Amino acid sequence: TRTNHSTVAQAVVQTLMSYQVDFANVVVFDTDNASYMKKAFTAVLTALFPNAVHITCLAHITNLIGDTFKAPFGGVNDFVRNFNQQFYQAGGRKHRFLTFLRTQVAADTPGADKQKTVSMAPNPIATRWMCWYDAVIYHNQYLKYYADYFKEEMVQSSQAPASVRDLKAFFGNENAVEELRLQLLFISEECKRFTVLNDFLQSRRPVALKAIDILTRLKRDLEAHQMMEE
Repeated sequence: TRTNHSTVAQAVVQTLMSYQVDFANVVVFDTDNASYMKKAFTAVLTALFPNAVHITCLAHITNLIGDTFKAPFGGVNDFVRNFNQQFYQAGGRKHRFLTFLRTQVAADTPGADKQKTVSMAPNPIATRWMCWYDAVIYHNQYLKYYADYFKEEMVQSSQAPASVRDLKAFFGNENAVEELRLQLLFISEECKRFTVLNDFLQSRRPVALKAIDILTRLKRDLEAHQMMEE
């Protein structure tokens, strides 16, 4: 069954009736920002729940901000996707990558235990908000090791997939790598204002009293950037 404002409203009403909740006692209708959720309230539920207000999810809003922010970085998005494709059904390659990366990190930080914290790159999926930025921050940290890794991987794997061959070729283009490096660095620094906010808003603790101040700062920062661009 297709979800729309009518099916949502029906489900809400049926649920309340099954638990014998008086409609007058409903004070909040809390949802994400989907248009059918808004219409379910304005077109149907607001007449049934005289004391209710509709509150939309602030974390969902910040996730939409994150989606808008990353839109111009198509090259970075392609890189993140292609990087993860090389590990699809490739357990041996995952092991070689982690071994290589941990060795390089250990060599750069003698006496430290940082190599033990090295993990696989995050794999962005639509159902996990902001995880694309986790991947970008990861690649920003380890990008300098990738060229040597792909050279070794081409030697180790006699039948390297197209993703590995393409990435090796990419890292042979110094201008393209430098452009990627600058974009990864920029995104990693600038995304913090809304990734941290998103984590904060998804907390299980009450955050309403602090949220307005944080959202005001975010709005001010975004407006300042817009003014600079103009």
